[in-house]
Amino acid sequence: MIPEIPDYLLSNVPIREQLAEWQAAHGNPLTEILAPPDTGGIRGLASGNFRVSPEQVEDRVDSETMPLGDDVDLEFVPPGILYSPGDLVELISSGSEPVLAVYVQDIGLTQAQFITIRGNWVNMRKNNVHYTLPNFLSPMIIEPIIPYLPTEEVAEELLDQARHFDINPPRAVTGPIINALGKFWRQTEEAFRQNTSVLDRVHEILAHSTDLRFGTLNRIASKLLGKDEPSNPELFAVRRAILHAGIGFGSDERSHRQTGIYQIRSKEQVQHIHEVQDWLREFQEDRVRLQTTAEIGDDPPKLSKGFTIVQNFINKARIEIAKSRVSREPSHTGCAGPSKEKNRILSGAAFTPEEQQIILFVEYWCLRELFTRDSTLKAIAPMLIRATGMYEDHQLRVQTGSLFLQEIGVMNPYVNRVLFDVNLLLPTSQHSKPLEKMASKLATLTKEGVNLKDTMSDLRHDWKDLPAFCIDDAGALEIDDAISIERIPGSSDEHWIHVHIANPTAYVTEESIFSKMAAHLTETFYAPEVTYPLLPNWMPRDMFSLQNDRPCLTFSAKVSLTGEISETKVQPGLLRNVVSLTYDHLADILGSATRKKAVQLVVGGELPSLSPPPPPPLKESEIADLKLLHTLSLGRYEHRRKQGGVYFDLPHPKPTVYRAPGVPGLPASPVPRRKKAMHMLNDPIIAVTTEPFRNYFDVSAAGTHEHLVREMMILAGEAAASWMWARSMPMIYRGILRTMSQAAMDRHEAEVIQPAVAANGVLPLKLGLEYMQMYGRGMLSLHPIKHYSLGIDRYAKVTSPLRRYADMMAHWQIEAVLREEARVGKSLAGVGAEDIDKVVPFHRAALEPIISRLQPRERLISRARVSCDKHWITQLEFRAWMHGELDLPRRFNVIVRSALPEQIALGQMLDNSLEVIIRENTTGDAFELTDIWEVELYSVDTHKRNVEVTPIRLIQRNGFSTS
Repeated sequence: MIPEIPDYLLSNVPIREQLAEWQAAHGNPLTEILAPPDTGGIRGLASGNFRVSPEQVEDRVDSETMPLGDDVDLEFVPPGILYSPGDLVELISSGSEPVLAVYVQDIGLTQAQFITIRGNWVNMRKNNVHYTLPNFLSPMIIEPIIPYLPTEEVAEELLDQARHFDINPPRAVTGPIINALGKFWRQTEEAFRQNTSVLDRVHEILAHSTDLRFGTLNRIASKLLGKDEPSNPELFAVRRAILHAGIGFGSDERSHRQTGIYQIRSKEQVQHIHEVQDWLREFQEDRVRLQTTAEIGDDPPKLSKGFTIVQNFINKARIEIAKSRVSREPSHTGCAGPSKEKNRILSGAAFTPEEQQIILFVEYWCLRELFTRDSTLKAIAPMLIRATGMYEDHQLRVQTGSLFLQEIGVMNPYVNRVLFDVNLLLPTSQHSKPLEKMASKLATLTKEGVNLKDTMSDLRHDWKDLPAFCIDDAGALEIDDAISIERIPGSSDEHWIHVHIANPTAYVTEESIFSKMAAHLTETFYAPEVTYPLLPNWMPRDMFSLQNDRPCLTFSAKVSLTGEISETKVQPGLLRNVVSLTYDHLADILGSATRKKAVQLVVGGELPSLSPPPPPPLKESEIADLKLLHTLSLGRYEHRRKQGGVYFDLPHPKPTVYRAPGVPGLPASPVPRRKKAMHMLNDPIIAVTTEPFRNYFDVSAAGTHEHLVREMMILAGEAAASWMWARSMPMIYRGILRTMSQAAMDRHEAEVIQPAVAANGVLPLKLGLEYMQMYGRGMLSLHPIKHYSLGIDRYAKVTSPLRRYADMMAHWQIEAVLREEARVGKSLAGVGAEDIDKVVPFHRAALEPIISRLQPRERLISRARVSCDKHWITQLEFRAWMHGELDLPRRFNVIVRSALPEQIALGQMLDNSLEVIIRENTTGDAFELTDIWEVELYSVDTHKRNVEVTPIRLIQRNGFSTS
């Protein structure tokens, strides 16, 4: 008999050691709502395989190709997201319901080990678990089973497979775990039975008739059950109801464990989906009846409404597909080829309202990918494509669905599907009517039509003739930072460095419509063909982008030549002497011998040659200021490096899209075109500016000019964090949560890193990549956490309030404290946290849920921006390699950037740093980090946004030739 587990062991467990102090003080406001769904009953649970979906594999490849740099953080995680022994989790099983399990321990860097409700152990990738209930069991219950479990990482082919124990542990060891899971499951079943009348109608109760809604599990459960604090079994019962509601609910699997947020789709949307599903079933059934009656010679049967609607649509689709193929060749990777005709728009068939519903259904399947978890809907959509008879030699995948939408004149062949991500929720993505209404309202507002007042006007410091250097790319529209240097009389070592930041928050309140849209967007979203600004374009252009007589918020630090900070201050100001420079101008002034070698690839036409802007006339004193700033930036870098900071800068190919030579971006046309087919017989010009591959960790490769600006922005973030922390301000700090002890990192630094730098003059790429893996994971916190990769104790982002909502929040907090300091006539440094909470607009309790939403949102946007760039780079490669628009070699050399367990690797071309996936290696030489291989082009997949290559031979390993 399995003994009952004492109730006191089911709660009050210790928190993970690394987060003990943080969690004890603050916790995680969403952890109590993260819960597994129905497992189909204990008797029905299989011990089978827990495999990742193709979408998750693609996700992993995407995450491996994320750029790293000072403006793209390491993968930040909010507190409470790391596992602790005894956490209850949900494991996703292919072909069956999710399974309850308990977390045991980490295995290596990427795997975690679990015990399932059936008593099996399983290793899974940590990021494949989407729901967690922390502190379910005491670690004391888990500890006895650890000696019976393997401690090595499981081979890829065995990963995610549940197995029985090789050595049977005593039942006294496994029994309490299985018993606790069983008990919890029975409590969940009972909660469901007691609330069946509500839970069986969960979507009907929660959904709006026409608009998309959002809700956390806790709020949803409170509304359904009428309780302020539902129990964990009740939350699981509601989770089960949401799972069974199918297409009515959605979530972003990449971040759901952090946010706990569900999308509640409108009743209208769900009704339309099921209506089209019924039509397609009727069509399928009637086709079989027609064929049967024809074979036996009976009269044709009476046809259903669904058959008529679908057949009429198919007839139109065939005509449009044939029309498209006159000028564009279809491909097998989700994209019609470039047009053979130019500068024409070919009008097509008009679609009835019912046919528009069918088109939208196909979009949901292949463009917006809403059917990922619904096998029935996912299976019936391809049937429509097959019925056209136009895709006999195509696999009926989402790629073919995308091609179908292009060929019937609904989508442009070069459409960027990232912009339709339901989780990204851009204002024009047609997912949320309230969001569209808010965007439309904002579009009508102008500077003259709103009354924006400067709340900091009485406190602004006039910087008079002090030069403020704005250093940015030529043509930059949002200038949100400038740098000044102020000498201190009598000191040759210390100087004041002032980083002036644009100050929209002094005019825009946190409750305004502008701020609400900014809070939703989180950041300005940049795609090569379109930009969604955080604030309306007229705000930076006419009011806040830095120039003479514009407001700023200045972060100042007194810095020595060796990089130490002795004092910080923050003050609002007015700039009077702005000096604008490009990076090239700065390089000339500083005599930078190192500049990145540009490589430009272009398809679709020629770009006009643009003359660089002339250098501004600078005074000798201004040139001396810039050189002194450069000297101080070198001291700052060396100071950070001694604290463990590492310079890294990935080569990042940058695509630009032109509707015509010299006219960037694409016209704002309504896409998809569901009412009437339209074939655009023209293709954009695509230019990719890149550089040959280089060592990410070579600081000299960037040049002194880029180095200066980077150091000043890091300095501003450190100065701001120190100033805010001295005043106990609730703020979003950023740091690194270590996976290794400080002693181990210090030992590795002394024994491996420093000797390598001394021998090579720079950190070798392979050691640098391995070193970065040791740093741990980024973290957002209400308390400062050391940012190990930057080598500073406190860090916050404050330098881009025109582009980042988190920076706007920081400015609002700071401005409130500055106003209060002016009112009371003294500094608030040393004031208690409770008193500061009464001053700032965002107190601690309000910031906690914001942190939990902000991290995955920032991560999503960062990934989406990378995916947009990859889309257009792949479009260029498709047109170059597959259609001969640019002469690119089909054999070339690549360097291995990441060797994946699936016996494939991610690499970059040596000539231009473009990314490739190196297919399964059959040469006999396993891939290793920084290998150089000769490869041959295998495929260009425009839907997945990747290029696959076949390895030919190993050329170089560890710096030595293998030939």
